[in-house]
Amino acid sequence: MQNANNKIKVLFLYSHVMGYTYACIKKLKELYHFDVTLVFYKENLQSPYKIPSDCPFPVHIKDEQLLNKLAEQQFNLIYVPGWFDNDYLKFARQQKKKGAIIVAGSDTQWKGSLRQWIGTIYGRFYLKRIIDYFWVPGVYQYEFIRKFGINRNKILFNLYCADTELFEKIYQDQQNKVKHNFLFVGRFVEVKGISLLVEAFLELKDEMKNVSSSIKIMGCFKLKIGNKTYIGHDTIFTGGYSTIIIGSYCDISSRVSFVTGSHEVDMSNQRSAGAGYSKDIIIGNGVWIGYSAIILPGIKIGDKAIIGAGSVVTKDIPAYSIAVGNPCKVIRQFDSTGKELSIK
Repeated sequence: MQNANNKIKVLFLYSHVMGYTYACIKKLKELYHFDVTLVFYKENLQSPYKIPSDCPFPVHIKDEQLLNKLAEQQFNLIYVPGWFDNDYLKFARQQKKKGAIIVAGSDTQWKGSLRQWIGTIYGRFYLKRIIDYFWVPGVYQYEFIRKFGINRNKILFNLYCADTELFEKIYQDQQNKVKHNFLFVGRFVEVKGISLLVEAFLELKDEMKNVSSSIKIMGCFKLKIGNKTYIGHDTIFTGGYSTIIIGSYCDISSRVSFVTGSHEVDMSNQRSAGAGYSKDIIIGNGVWIGYSAIILPGIKIGDKAIIGAGSVVTKDIPAYSIAVGNPCKVIRQFDSTGKELSIK
């Protein structure tokens, strides 16, 4: 089953590839000299990542012709991303007949829902015949796979990985320094708990004198928060690949939403939501945003502006103003000394 160079042939069938995914496959090839091939879906707009041009192994976008061509080869080991892709499972079943070992990754936690119980039947009577090993991040995912009737020895741990080279220089530079920073690396989706991270940071930084005055969040768009800015409970940052900047000395009330992504209006097709787009949101210094306000893509709010509770901000708001409503409109205007001005 090995190729002409006597190397073990490994095929990774992925849905969406992240930077850490690529880094770990690359390291696998470097350490063990495997003959690696990677297949994945087209670029995911929620998690955009492009494979480097100097990639040391073959990379392909999934399509039916490609899988048919790969089926002519013989692999030692094949990784599939769970069991949601029927094309991948069909391919894996064919390769298993040729002697390939099939490994399936799963990060689904067992919650005991009706859908999961039905899934266990599917797992027992179908997946067990195809998949040799299940690869999971931890004990909660392990409990789900065990419901398939899978032997403990066939469940592998530590599915999650990281590109440690990205942080090696920072790690070396900080060895002799004492810092207490909060760091999040991942996609900007609510399930990742970013709001809880920001909330914990803001609560703890006043209690611990040595805690750094900044929080670093890395993901699919950039989020920059200034000094001494308060962010309330359940604040949501969501949208596409863009930047959200919040200045210093701001007060962001609870359940405020910052939305950077939307769609063009398209009345010529079946869906009214046309091509997607993403625009930056910029909040000045000293801004106060009321409870449950919504800030839409491309909005700029000037210094010291106040946004009323429940407002939907669809246009830029000037500095030193008070604006309320849906759509949000300026109802009072001041100069930098606090003198109220007439509204034209």
